[in-house]
Amino acid sequence: YIVVILLPTVAISYYSYQQINTTYIQDTRLKSMDTLQNEKQTILTQLETMERAAQLAVSDKAVIQYLTENQDKPTAELIEFNENSYARLAQIQINNPSILHLRLYSNSPKTYEIWPIILQESRITNEPWYSSVRGLGDREAWYMQRSDLARDGNDSSRPLEPDPPKLSLLRELELPRDHHAGIIQVDMRLSDLAPQTFGKSQDDSSKLLLLDAGGGHIAAPM
Repeated sequence: YIVVILLPTVAISYYSYQQINTTYIQDTRLKSMDTLQNEKQTILTQLETMERAAQLAVSDKAVIQYLTENQDKPTAELIEFNENSYARLAQIQINNPSILHLRLYSNSPKTYEIWPIILQESRITNEPWYSSVRGLGDREAWYMQRSDLARDGNDSSRPLEPDPPKLSLLRELELPRDHHAGIIQVDMRLSDLAPQTFGKSQDDSSKLLLLDAGGGHIAAPM
């Protein structure tokens, strides 16, 4: 009697377990696919935001003229530029709060810096991406900074402007054509670029990784 009762019970239990397990795996797979699709769409939207910000910044003729000026500008013109064109540049970042930095670097020694958007190109000549951006022409480059560079490596007591892990859109300004005039940089935090991968909302039961073009992966810090 024990065998007669036990065998059907075990068979039914095993079948039920297999059904539950299969259903759970299918649900998990569908949930993961949905999460990946949402994250992909978010990334594409954020990339478009960065590209649009860069295009808006360089579409202003007054900004381009200011970056490429080879003569000292009168004080009145500087004031007018600061109140109008520069204000429009600042508004680009205000309208897109996910953008960490919008920076225009000028190669002209006559360009006055207006912090934090318009700067001299000499500030970035030691950046790891600088040499690859020179000569890009109409193309754009992407650079991923994986670590937090919020402090000076030579003086840990001197804090710098917050510089968290981020993605940078880099474009060369050629005005006139084939003449290097400067570089535009648009930064976005990785936590804003891919919030489910690098944000704090990631589920403990699963992990998302961002794959780069070289086959490597970038995971959120532990």
